[in-house]
Amino acid sequence: MSMTNDSNLSKNNWDDLTESVNFIRDQFATNKIRLVEDQGITRALDEAESLGRGRPEGSFDVAKPLLKSIEEIHVVIAFARDLRACVQHGLPVGPHLRRMTSGSTDFGVPAAPNERTFFFKDFETELFVAATLAQAALPVRFLENDSDPRGEMEVYGLLIEVKHPDSPSSTLRHLTKFSDKLRRSKELGFFIRSIEDAFGLAWGRNLTANAVNGGWEEQKLDEMERNGLDAARHAFRLGNILGLASLASHPEIVGNASRFPRKGSSVVFDEVAERWGRLDLVTRIASAFSNTPRKWSDIYTPIDSNTETIP
Repeated sequence: MSMTNDSNLSKNNWDDLTESVNFIRDQFATNKIRLVEDQGITRALDEAESLGRGRPEGSFDVAKPLLKSIEEIHVVIAFARDLRACVQHGLPVGPHLRRMTSGSTDFGVPAAPNERTFFFKDFETELFVAATLAQAALPVRFLENDSDPRGEMEVYGLLIEVKHPDSPSSTLRHLTKFSDKLRRSKELGFFIRSIEDAFGLAWGRNLTANAVNGGWEEQKLDEMERNGLDAARHAFRLGNILGLASLASHPEIVGNASRFPRKGSSVVFDEVAERWGRLDLVTRIASAFSNTPRKWSDIYTPIDSNTETIP
């Protein structure tokens, strides 16, 4: 996966932290949305505001009790950046904010069975996608019905579905449902998923450096690559999904440094997109999430499946 966006915690971030908190609170207030006490984003804002006023400087002692605070700071800074980009590009953020007052801010931590803690992360991912497309000079527009079953947004008529799956196996189901909706409306689409929860990527808080060095990270990368190939193969066979992007956002802590990288990889189903006259557009969308989007024709050869390589 190549890097699409990143937030490193440094002295400059302390200067911006209070401004980020104030901007987020102002947007909730402007849209007449009340923050809910003791929910993920409210706790994160309170913690970030407190730390911003205290203005700690220098290196962190990354003892385990501090990790949650560090993560919340990163989430607030990243959320404010994407929210500001959406507002600056004229996108209405109220419907998203209304659904973000509950839910966990723990990126990379899957919800427990039957636990509905995903709201903030689901809709934050949609805002991140919209902000990324807008900053790539693509005229992204949220669909007028914020519960539209066809997807969340569109660019030049190409529908975009954004999902935040809670398990590696759920992507295929989401792809099939999206394709069915596109087929009924006789439209084409691009599918984007954020997979940090599905693969439990919050290793900075849950694993020691020895565990990471011992191969845990390599194992996860291999799992994600194999899952990504399965997802791409399935999407290609559906025929009306012209591209696929996989994102991962989660905190990383190495020594006394921390960051919140947002990584992405993407694949373009180039032959199908070209048949529909949408190759240039699909390539631009894919390029917003990866510096090197892959062409499916370079990955998959139907005659010899052994020539497949991981997108």
